[in-house]
Amino acid sequence: MAAAAVSSAFDLGGASLVVDAACASALLALHEAVVHLRAGHCDLAIAGGVYLNLVPDNLVAFSRIGAVSPRGACRPFDRRADGFVLGEGAGVVVLKRLADAVAAGDGVYAVIRGIGCSNDGRAEGPMTPRLGGQVASLRRAYRDADVDPATVGFVECHGTATPAGDATELAALREVFGQDASAQVSSVKANIGHTMSAAGIAGLIKAVLVLRHGTVPPQVGCDDPDPALGTFRISRAAQPWTVSSDALRRAGVSSFGFGGTNVHVVLEEAADAVSGPRPLPHPAPRPETARYWAVRQGPLPLAPHAAPQLPAPQAGAGHAVSSPLLAAIAEVSAHAPDSLRPDRALVDDLGFHSLMLVELEEHLTRTFPDLGRLPDNLMRRSTTIADLDAWLARHLGARPGRHLDVRPAVTPTGAPDGPAGAAPAANSQERPRKRVARLRANTELFRRRATEAGLEVGPGPAPVVPFLTGTSASALLLADRMRQRGVNVQPIVYPAVPDAAARLRFFLNASHTDAHIDEAVAILAQETDGQASATSRGVPKPSRGL
Repeated sequence: MAAAAVSSAFDLGGASLVVDAACASALLALHEAVVHLRAGHCDLAIAGGVYLNLVPDNLVAFSRIGAVSPRGACRPFDRRADGFVLGEGAGVVVLKRLADAVAAGDGVYAVIRGIGCSNDGRAEGPMTPRLGGQVASLRRAYRDADVDPATVGFVECHGTATPAGDATELAALREVFGQDASAQVSSVKANIGHTMSAAGIAGLIKAVLVLRHGTVPPQVGCDDPDPALGTFRISRAAQPWTVSSDALRRAGVSSFGFGGTNVHVVLEEAADAVSGPRPLPHPAPRPETARYWAVRQGPLPLAPHAAPQLPAPQAGAGHAVSSPLLAAIAEVSAHAPDSLRPDRALVDDLGFHSLMLVELEEHLTRTFPDLGRLPDNLMRRSTTIADLDAWLARHLGARPGRHLDVRPAVTPTGAPDGPAGAAPAANSQERPRKRVARLRANTELFRRRATEAGLEVGPGPAPVVPFLTGTSASALLLADRMRQRGVNVQPIVYPAVPDAAARLRFFLNASHTDAHIDEAVAILAQETDGQASATSRGVPKPSRGL
């Protein structure tokens, strides 16, 4: 019913189905969408995946077979790789035939050149990867794409950081790409964990963004590359992906599921695909699409009396733009506030799309609660920061008690940059810095208190504490009790590990007080062999009823 609920919510009339291929589910759904589009069964398809870890069953099962990292860190392609960590997430992509997307004037993020899938058939077990099955899916994908695998410069791997899984995947890539292949390989699981049925769509979205921005991101957690990489490359830092002027960037995405289903997708950058002819303006856009229409097509065909009158922006280098407006634009667009000139257009210069405009409107509404909705005609492609600021000044200036905090957005020629000009940028960054500093301080305090209580604490931003005396069931109960006290704990159960029945991973945040941390350590110490040590060191005991 999950897919049917989506169809009902968005009034979709085509085939609506859920596919189950374990970790390969999302890319198998993508495969089905491509097949339906090619066959002409639909003109638009929505494919994706979702995974929520609502019960501990999967964590317990994967821990028992040694698939989850006992250190709580996912390190694909690293010598220290010892398994994945669980993640959660959801993602979808909208697909059209390329000619239809170009004709409609849609923004094309990437092109699917080919896709191939296979199954391992009879293997050693449902969790054991088979080289032949992965090779088959790769070869089918490149045969479908009609491109040479050697032209692929980036591969978003399944990359679970299990020694057997990574070694098999690299061997399959080497067999298809060639023994001297030098493509960049990566895995998003080091960033967000293994999202199971959503893993494929996470990898696809990452690869699409790599193509779109022409930048290869660094691979997290690979500080000591595994020799099995051979000639494949790992990016240690973000680097531009350069190609010759007559070549297109191509990427591959793999997703291999438990049970042996393998899917590989061949992507190509959109390049000229977005420059096709745009359709003629529609005479009467529907109200619910008005904002999108204003961004894509230019000014709305509104009656003259419906269009707000925009005061002419003040000329000259000293035009003052409101600090709240600059802060909102900077937060939505990631541009530095002091780089936002009044004459820059939100859409044409800063790259705003319809969703960013909606987010900007929400930011401004939070700052000015009585602002209301911004007029659709205001949010046209050529609207500049000065245009929007002038409208805000006029609209809010008529309301009692309302005023804008203004400062020069551009320093007049010859005037030195004073503290006032730098304050908004500093203030916009001060709060995140304080939050990060507090988070680090809390993590270190927890590590120090736990060590004083006689507990062994692992490294990393999410400390891992072995739960020495409890059973798997008591570890789950203890984790639930600690969550009720405001401390996020993930129990990791390892029945096969001789020196620990379970481990608890603590996720601290900036809002935790010293008392919260002391109480969490006391609860943990009370349940372990460190209880006596905790009492002797003055760690407060938990209150009755915890």
